[in-house]
Amino acid sequence: MKKGKRLSTLFAVCLFVVAFSVQPALAQLSPVQQDAIDLVETLGPDLREVATFLWENPEIATDEFLSAGRLIDYLEENGFVVEKEVRKGLPTTFVGVWGSGKPVIGFLAEFDALPGLSQKSGVLTKEPVIAGAPGQGCGHHLYGATSTTAAIALAKTMEKHGITGTVKLYGTPGEEGYSCKAFMVPVGVFDDADVMLSWHPGSGPNGVSYSSNKARVSFVVKFMGTTSHAGSSPSSGRSALDGYELMNIGIQYMREHMYSDTVIHNVVTAGGKAANIVPDYASAWYYIRQPSPVKMMEEFAWVKSIAKAAATMSQTEVEVQIMSVTYDGLPLKAFVEIGTDIVQQVGPPSFTAEEQVRGNEIRKAFGLEPIEEPFTTEMKIPDLTRTYPDVQRSGSSADTGNVGWKVPLLSFSATNFAKGTRGHSWKQVLQGLSNPAMKGAIQVSKYMVATALELLDNPELIEAVKAEHNECLDKFGFEDAMEGVEVVAFSDLYGIERETIPGRRPNKEKEYWEKYDLEGELRVY
Repeated sequence: MKKGKRLSTLFAVCLFVVAFSVQPALAQLSPVQQDAIDLVETLGPDLREVATFLWENPEIATDEFLSAGRLIDYLEENGFVVEKEVRKGLPTTFVGVWGSGKPVIGFLAEFDALPGLSQKSGVLTKEPVIAGAPGQGCGHHLYGATSTTAAIALAKTMEKHGITGTVKLYGTPGEEGYSCKAFMVPVGVFDDADVMLSWHPGSGPNGVSYSSNKARVSFVVKFMGTTSHAGSSPSSGRSALDGYELMNIGIQYMREHMYSDTVIHNVVTAGGKAANIVPDYASAWYYIRQPSPVKMMEEFAWVKSIAKAAATMSQTEVEVQIMSVTYDGLPLKAFVEIGTDIVQQVGPPSFTAEEQVRGNEIRKAFGLEPIEEPFTTEMKIPDLTRTYPDVQRSGSSADTGNVGWKVPLLSFSATNFAKGTRGHSWKQVLQGLSNPAMKGAIQVSKYMVATALELLDNPELIEAVKAEHNECLDKFGFEDAMEGVEVVAFSDLYGIERETIPGRRPNKEKEYWEKYDLEGELRVY
């Protein structure tokens, strides 16, 4: 690599004025980058083994003691020093560190599963391994194993070639539901990183994300009433469930007057135990999603006033408890340009004819028509003529947005699942151990390590990315609503105790605590 080969990127300091080309001129990968890519292939069996372990031991948010432990061991086996429980109250948070000094290249790793999505590998009809147990319905087993492998490959390449700097792998549990990164940002976990590399499994195309999503406030509403016999003495009772139902009716009337791009949805986590008992407790878990965090918090204030009014109407008491606030993603043109160049040089994953046939079998089982490439090799070309916030947006939300407003972040994608596969479903779980899933993961490790080496060899690129990030902060601002928000008890969020999760291995939490000699009491929340 030659210094300054993308010198135009330096002019990204004021991206609101300067336009970028859609496809930057390609340069050849350096021998060092090619060496690192070859190393990723060598580490491929390790990536598969770790990803398989996480898939076979699916654990929901903040219960990922087996998964976190496996990733920690993988890092320590490869020379990283790992600090555990970097966010007090969240014992499965960790940071693996290799090297010293600047720059600090960070990698994000998720590893939690989703409740109730257990599914046998490769089986094209709904057939859980254990009924009601969790499953890797968002591909986080791939996410964690891939990012960790990329960090290890980078560290080994830096050591071999005498490259200075620090590599950090951030173990971020509980993306689903808890949004643990949102709790890690305010306490400074990511503060010393210069840039952050991330990704997410999916159905392609392969490349770099130049899009955003929606901010989200997650909260639980709890109504407290008075129990009594629902038949003989209903006048003595005050139904907490009535409070919830009145609140939900109020929200329905609110919908007409919300911003058109706002979404509110919820599930009931407690509503009583028997029809002949006036319930004295009811709770529901809500999400409000909105592209604008400011508008979102306005509507959250409205919802809280509706909850208070519902409590008055039902003569109950109410508590509204924030679970987490996540922010929309901040895509950076300078960073995307660098990553796109690297991805185009490395290329897409390669799939065999037999794998493509299998892809159409999967699609057929889902009621979809066959296509030429169910496992796509299409390369994503970002539209850099658009500028945040006027970029493509998805309806999803993620706590990576909180990190991206703190540290410049670049996110990759690759083909892991057949086109048309719905996320957060058993249909994704069944493909989680397939060859295409693993091939896409290995390819992303190559994207990540080659991009990291590009930045290390051209520090002026890091400065350009950071300059653009600062420009965005100056223009849009960032006030973290998570300051002072405490982690809630597992049972408060899910309405269940950990021990009742189907298929959960007994004592794993105790074993994790003792193995890593963590301080404090078991289950510090």
